[in-house]
Amino acid sequence: MKIININNDFNNFKILNEKVGDILNKFPSTKTFFDKYNIDYCCNGRKVLKDTLKELNIDNQNIVNELIHDIQKACEFKSSNSDEVVKSTDFINKSSEEVIDFVINHFHEGLRKTMPEINALILKIMRAHIKHHKQLFWKIHELFCKIKDIFEGHLILEEENIFKAMIKFNNGELSKESEEYKTMIETITEAVDEHFIIGPTLKELASLTNNYSVPENSCETVKKVYSELHKLQDHILAHTQIENNILFPRYLTQN
Repeated sequence: MKIININNDFNNFKILNEKVGDILNKFPSTKTFFDKYNIDYCCNGRKVLKDTLKELNIDNQNIVNELIHDIQKACEFKSSNSDEVVKSTDFINKSSEEVIDFVINHFHEGLRKTMPEINALILKIMRAHIKHHKQLFWKIHELFCKIKDIFEGHLILEEENIFKAMIKFNNGELSKESEEYKTMIETITEAVDEHFIIGPTLKELASLTNNYSVPENSCETVKKVYSELHKLQDHILAHTQIENNILFPRYLTQN
C-alpha cells in the first residue's frame, strides 16, 4: 500500500487518486468525514476518492480541502497523542497473525455475544409495541436478521477456510498450488461478496431508523435497541474495513 505524504500528495491533490480505504487506514479520524458525506469506505474502500466523489456528485476541490484540513488536524493530534493514534493505525504494520487474532477476539467474539442479545431485545419491543409500531419494528427485525443470518456462517467461513490457511501459508506449511490455499482465495472472494450484501443492508437499517435517532417518547428498551444497533453498525464497518482493505489484499495481490 502506498504511504500518503502529507506535504506533497495533499497539496497537489494527489489524494484524489488514493483509495478511500488507504486514506482511512492511514488516518482513522477521517471516518467522521467519510460518514458525513456518505462515502462508503467498507464495500467500496478499494475505489479511488475522485471516482467515489464523482459518483456522489460532490464538488472535489471543496471536499478535498475539508479532508486535508481534517487530516492536518489529525497529524497535529498525533504529535501530542501518539499512543492513541498508534492504537488506531497499528493494523497496517501488524503481522497478519496479529490482525487475525484481533479480528477473532474483538470482532467475531463480540458479534457472537451481541447479536443474540440484540435479537432478544427486538423481539421484546415487537411484542410490546405491536399495536402502534408494528411496521417499523417488524422491518427492523427483518433487516437485523438478514445481517445476523449472514454473519452466523460468515464468521465460521473466515475462521476455518481463510484465517487458518493464512497462518499456515505464512509459516511455510502451505504452497500456492495446494487445494487449501486455492480454497482460501476462493473463500476470501466469497467473504468480500457477503460484505457487499451486508453494507447496503446496514444503510437501509440506518435510513429506516433515521440514523438511529430514537423516536419521541420511546421506552428504555427501544432506546437500548437503537443504541445497540448503532454500535453494531460501527462494529461491522470497522470489521469489514480491516479485512477488505488491510488483511485480504495481502493475499489477493500475491496471486
